Amino acid sequence: MAAQRAELSREINRLRDENADLAEQIVMLQRGNDIDKEATRELRDTIRELQAEMEAQREQLAFYRGIVSPDESKAGMRVYELEIAKQDDEPGRYSFDLMLIQAVRHHRRVGGRVDMSIQGVQDGEEVTLSARDMGLSRPERLNYSFRYFQEIRGSFRLPEGFAPLAVTVTVSSSNGSASSFDRQFSWSEVLKTSGENDVGQEQG
Repeated sequence: MAAQRAELSREINRLRDENADLAEQIVMLQRGNDIDKEATRELRDTIRELQAEMEAQREQLAFYRGIVSPDESKAGMRVYELEIAKQDDEPGRYSFDLMLIQAVRHHRRVGGRVDMSIQGVQDGEEVTLSARDMGLSRPERLNYSFRYFQEIRGSFRLPEGFAPLAVTVTVSSSNGSASSFDRQFSWSEVLKTSGENDVGQEQG
């Protein structure tokens, strides 16, 4: 009996040592798995960042190509892009980012004024809000003067209960030339889901 107890005690100690070794291996494997997961996550984040940078570069390249070598149908001054973003600081407040461009072949500086109106529905009726209705009555905010491009930023406020459907941008030349034109965007086309734009201007 004493010999059997001694043998069982040795077997228990051996199993305990083996169990401790297995537990240590499990911990090491888990740590290795965590490291692999973290490395994979970092690699995916890097790939997403690179894809975002490539997309931004493509957009920038397309923008400059539009200035340097525009299609004949797009030559002259035009509205390149309009983006609108909802602001969180005030209900109904939106910011906008408007880009005007003209082809490099036109070396003269152009100037004039941009007007913006929004078409929508309020109380079941079709309504068109002017720039003044939206708090864009300051003339200098929507003036433009540039050679190749100008970015105009600002903000406006929509009345409560107004459902916007479309935005019309009217570009009027100060010399009354044929460069005056309208362009209409659908609201869903220009509305960004997030992000803010500061009021200001950039030109070239």
